[in-house]
Amino acid sequence: MAGSRYWKQEELLNSLVVDSDGYRIGFVEDIVIEPSEMKLKVYRAKEQVKTEVDTLALRELLLRKVKKWKWFGRPSTEDLEELIRQELGTQEVSENTLVKYAEMHGFEVPRRDVVNRVEEESAVVPWSDIESIGSTELGVCILLKKGYAGESEASPQPRYLSRQEIAGKMVIDRNGRILGSVADLLLSINGPGVRVRRGRLGPHMIPDVDELTRLLAVTYASENTLAENIASKLGIPKIAALEPSAILEFAKKTGVEIPLKEITREEEQVHPTVIPWSQLRKVGDVVLLEGSLEETLY
Repeated sequence: MAGSRYWKQEELLNSLVVDSDGYRIGFVEDIVIEPSEMKLKVYRAKEQVKTEVDTLALRELLLRKVKKWKWFGRPSTEDLEELIRQELGTQEVSENTLVKYAEMHGFEVPRRDVVNRVEEESAVVPWSDIESIGSTELGVCILLKKGYAGESEASPQPRYLSRQEIAGKMVIDRNGRILGSVADLLLSINGPGVRVRRGRLGPHMIPDVDELTRLLAVTYASENTLAENIASKLGIPKIAALEPSAILEFAKKTGVEIPLKEITREEEQVHPTVIPWSQLRKVGDVVLLEGSLEETLY
């Protein structure tokens, strides 16, 4: 295994895993340590889109509509819920109750498309199959010694690809360090080469604070009530309760599962060095280089 660095287990969680043929296997979900071996549990995240009731928008709609004939001024969420209980003869005001009340009064129920990330196990990788682990400011990557995607090419050197086919692919050196992405394909009498754009972060999982805030606001009926609960739990001013750091800390302390999202960061820093095609080891979802960062770009 290249490199002698020791890693904390949490540093490797959610890191990208790439097989020897240049295909993404997924992200590290867990590291299993047994008496005789260690393994990586790798997951792949898929997106499922479904349409659901926009509960916050529905509450706002009802507050706007109902106040015209029930209250003067701005009613509170509690006022609305009490009215619904009286009219429907129910104690619990759930999402279904809000929908029923809106439909009873002929209001169109607002809906939203929600993208749910479904994580499914992609592979269990023996620790001995790891070739290298690398880290740059663009993230941590684990390179494997074997092919796991079943799409290996027999040719020792990758076949030529057009600019459209290779542009944007992540570039990783032999030590597992993410260098950036392919910015362009250039030609010479000795064959093609690629230029690397530094600063592109490929698939990387981070906490989805916006989605977490939305879920908590639905649970606590409104952002105002949520802010009050966060402020009370953390002992902070209410004005600071909806800051991302406070929301994340509140979720951790109350045992709420924190949703993740995949991000890609772009920074236009094209490196002047052209990497000859002969220095490309494999091209799959990503481009794997024969050499290290220092040998390739400097």
